[in-house]
This record gives sequence, C-alpha cells and structure tokens, in this order.
Amino acid sequence: MNSVKQEREYIDAEMVAEYLRLHPAFFTQHVDLIDTLKFNLEQRGTVSLVDIQLTKLRNKVSELESEITTLMEVGARNDRLFQVISQAQIQLLTATNIMEAQAVIDTLCMDLDLVGKICLFDHDNLFFRLDKRSYQLLKQAHFESQNKFLGRLKKSESKIFFEHGIDLGSVALIPIGQHFNRGVLAFSSFDGGHFQPNMDTLFLEQLARIISLRLDKWK
Repeated sequence: MNSVKQEREYIDAEMVAEYLRLHPAFFTQHVDLIDTLKFNLEQRGTVSLVDIQLTKLRNKVSELESEITTLMEVGARNDRLFQVISQAQIQLLTATNIMEAQAVIDTLCMDLDLVGKICLFDHDNLFFRLDKRSYQLLKQAHFESQNKFLGRLKKSESKIFFEHGIDLGSVALIPIGQHFNRGVLAFSSFDGGHFQPNMDTLFLEQLARIISLRLDKWK
C-alpha cells in the first residue's frame, strides 16, 4: 500500500513539475504562493522561494561584475601594449643602424618586463649572429610546420638566442624577412606561462616586419 502511495505521489510531483515547465508564468499569476513555499536547504535550513531567487540573482550579479572587471583589466593592458608598441614602431622606422634598433627593442622590453633581441643569420656582429643550423634543428624539433614559436624552451635551447639562456621561462620567436630567411625577433619572459601557443602575435609580427624592411638600410 505504501509503495502505491509513494508512486502516486511521485507521479503527482512529476505532473506538477511538468505543468510548471509548460507554464513558466504560473507564479507571476499567483504571487501570493511565492512567500508560502519553503525549501529545506542543507546549508541554510528552511528558506523561501524568494530567498533562493535573490541568492541566485546576487550570485549572477557578482559573476557579471567579476567578468566586467576582468574585461576592463584586459582592455587597459591592451591599450598600454598598443601605446608602447606603436612608439617602438616609430623609433624603428627612424633608427639608422642595427644598434639603434636593438636599443628600441631593449626600451620596449623594459616597459613590458621582457628580454628581447634581434637575431640575424650570419651577421658580422657576434651579438646579433644567429647560427642558422642550430636554429633549423630547433625548428624541426619544436615548430617545423610553423614559422613562429611561442612557449617554453630548455635553457640550452634558448641560449641559441640569448647569451645566458632562460631558465624555466617562455619565449616568442617571430621570423624576420619577407620569406622568413633573415633571422628571428626573439622575446623571453621569466614567467613560464607568459608566451603561450594560442596568443595573438600581431603586434610582434609588425615589429618584425619593420625590422625586415629596414635591415638593408642598417648595414
């Protein structure tokens, strides 16, 4: 007998739930019922439907405020990045030699807490020289199907670009040259998660493009 009663109650409950799903405006038309409905929540005890709705609304508002704050912070960082990159582009266009160009990259990196270097294949100056064979081996090992690389390298690998290498950091390698055959504009961060494969590299590619266009005038 109890099982029949329980089954009847279950069916009735399902019917009520289905009715409410089909008539979402039910409580709007019966506002007086809202205050009489009580729910026993383990964390809060007995609360009304209004309390539950208010709590959900507060949580949603809190989530939206958090998202807005994050978007504002990202927007501010992007605006600052755009300004310093734009300034660097202008300075690269007016640089008269490779040393001045590197000084522009150094200033940019100080603003962004990075280390940057113009690395060129077979350059006369050892500071800028990038060993082409070592680079090709690295490329085959990590990003053969792409021309750019963002992510982590071993310290021994990063020494190809930076004299002392980067321990537990991350790098961005952007090719220089119309056919990616002149060298690499390399950036590194001591933050291992700073440069990641899914990052947008438009600003860095613009810098590399300007360097590519100006290289022959810097000899």
